[in-house]
Amino acid sequence: MPRLAAAPIHLSESEQAELEQLVRRPSTAQQIALRAKIILRAGQGEGHGAISRGLGISKEMSRLWRVQNHTNFGLLSVFGDPNGLARRRWD
Repeated sequence: MPRLAAAPIHLSESEQAELEQLVRRPSTAQQIALRAKIILRAGQGEGHGAISRGLGISKEMSRLWRVQNHTNFGLLSVFGDPNGLARRRWD
């Protein structure tokens, strides 16, 4: 039986910059920073196994946030609205 490959994630430059900013910011909640790291690694082409090993999480968690990132409504669906990103985007 063939193995299923993870669907590729394509991040725009602005999305990648926002995610990197969330990861670096000391005030970002750990849960949100972890989600950002998962999506950044997925955007670099890493699979669920590599992401889970690199971050010390389960493959299921990696799969969850990868799928939730772009299948639903993009980054703001994953993170809610941390630090007013939606307001900055639409002002």
